[in-house]
Amino acid sequence: LRPEQLIAQLRDQAVRGTYGIAEVGRHPNLPRLLVIRVDKRWSALDPPKRRDAAEKWMSRWRHAVPQGIVAILENETDRSLVNFDAQGGAVLVERKDATGPREHDP
Repeated sequence: LRPEQLIAQLRDQAVRGTYGIAEVGRHPNLPRLLVIRVDKRWSALDPPKRRDAAEKWMSRWRHAVPQGIVAILENETDRSLVNFDAQGGAVLVERKDATGPREHDP
């Protein structure tokens, strides 16, 4: 896939509804960065489904964009919800509660 095709797939209404994607696009100052902003529906999904989706998106983006990187952010706060290892494996970042620090916050 070309980068524009992957972005178009993620903007599809069915995909947006399933994963809670509020916005998706390349970062204006770093075109190899794909920014996916998600709403509360993302956190309502089972963790394995979120992890699988994140890894699939990372894999496809890296295939479409050399040295591509993906950020999956909470739409309301801009907080990162997924960390990726060097191989593209996803580690979910969960809040301990609705307002407190999350597991990986310092």
